[in-house]
Amino acid sequence: MSVIALHKKVFLAVVTAAYAGISLIGAYTARGSNAGKVGWSDGGELVGANGRMGSFLLRQSNYSLACITREHNLDQIGMMSEPNEPIYVCTPGDAVLDVLRRIPPGRIEDACLVCNGFFPVSDNELFQHVTICVPHFGVLAVGSEPVCGTGSPPTIIHGKHAHKLKSLLLKNKTAGNGANILVEIEESRRGADEQAVKKLLWASILWLFTSDPSGDPTKCITVKEAHHLYSKEIRDLVVELLPAARRLMHEGSEQNENHDYDLIHSHLGSVSNIIAYLEAYSYSMPNATPSLELALKEVSNRNARFLRMIEETNMNSDDNQALHQKLLQRLGVDVSLHTSKVVMKH
Repeated sequence: MSVIALHKKVFLAVVTAAYAGISLIGAYTARGSNAGKVGWSDGGELVGANGRMGSFLLRQSNYSLACITREHNLDQIGMMSEPNEPIYVCTPGDAVLDVLRRIPPGRIEDACLVCNGFFPVSDNELFQHVTICVPHFGVLAVGSEPVCGTGSPPTIIHGKHAHKLKSLLLKNKTAGNGANILVEIEESRRGADEQAVKKLLWASILWLFTSDPSGDPTKCITVKEAHHLYSKEIRDLVVELLPAARRLMHEGSEQNENHDYDLIHSHLGSVSNIIAYLEAYSYSMPNATPSLELALKEVSNRNARFLRMIEETNMNSDDNQALHQKLLQRLGVDVSLHTSKVVMKH
């Protein structure tokens, strides 16, 4: 049996065990100075291999990355590969900081965040040292090929391992479903953060219109349908959230001591610019329907970031994101759990 075939069998066993609630990690032998060490990889490490994005990166690597799981070996993160090899983190946004805190200090610069979220330096100094990726393609199910159609914004990467990650993503450039991932390396952290805030707007807005309060997936609609049916409401919500997004971008900027609001404004662009971005990303995977379950789990790192801007910036009563709150409450979100001073405007 070939090494790649063996790795594939190991990965399928890991995924099967994960779904069955069993802690299991594949063991394979790597070449080099640590040959024979169980689980070691010369190519780097992967946290979150059982998820959609993680499973994709593992396949792209020909199953050569050392898999780190919370259940089995999270305490070994940063110790299953050589220094200066990437440690890919493909976890939910609210788990990222916990993962980074477990990485040995000497290897924190090897961390690559390949996940959704906004990770400004102002949140934690650890975010200053990592490689940031803002994905603009969808992996709709574990084991499926990425979806990235015509017109999609490029995936943005910034940091130490930007070129390695770009090579990994483009290893099989044309994937199933006609996917053709576009990747650009962003030299400035500010530019990467700008793209992350735009992606955060998409992740915070579209699920509010594609989901049904009953939770019945058969009643949900696609992102393309949401734009067609609720174009006015989506525009109204962008108008509501853009001031908070600009402030969020400002607060997270490495240059926030300059109070350069005009520059922040020009970077994020106008309402029309944001609408064009949302539509471009949605139409690049028109049949996608965001997971209501996942959105509800991640609301504190999505929508709540904008809600918190209400009290942190002392916005007036006309800027309390009334539509935003109403849409969240429609889907069962208690906004009071995410910010203490948000009150519905009647």
